[in-house]
Amino acid sequence: MTLRSLSSGLMRFALRLAAVGLLALSTVPASAEYIPEYMGGGAIYQPYNCSWPTGVEMTRARYIPSETRDGPSQVTLMFAVAGVNLYTIRAPLSESRTWRRASGRSIWGELYWMGSAPYVRVLNRDDAVVDVDADIETTNDIRLRLRIRNFNGQRGCSVSVALMLHRWN
Repeated sequence: MTLRSLSSGLMRFALRLAAVGLLALSTVPASAEYIPEYMGGGAIYQPYNCSWPTGVEMTRARYIPSETRDGPSQVTLMFAVAGVNLYTIRAPLSESRTWRRASGRSIWGELYWMGSAPYVRVLNRDDAVVDVDADIETTNDIRLRLRIRNFNGQRGCSVSVALMLHRWN
């Protein structure tokens, strides 16, 4: 094998590899589009008629607003006691006196649907840094306060949730 044949073989291999790479890039699924997500934390407080929590609980949180994608709003609460609640609301989470029905899933040792359908009311949602021209597409920090009925799947249990969230992606 001569140096020339080795060189042309490597060149053909490099061209094939580049073609495969371009093909792979052209087939990126639509779900890979940019969707702003907010991460942060806060507190669960004012429990009413709940077996848990019984006082103030700290929580980490993730929020995906429906306004930024074609889908529902999602609020995920992660607890220090190793549980997770995911609330999916088919509406934007804007301040309102209206209770919005949500679907709820939990992880407490195993994944399950919440037995009693949760309802979410947005007490307050605003930019942490006041900018009159800002909208959800450009906001980096959000304060979000919710009231959740049938919290954690417990019929009649309601809690307030206060979150400070920052765009992380």
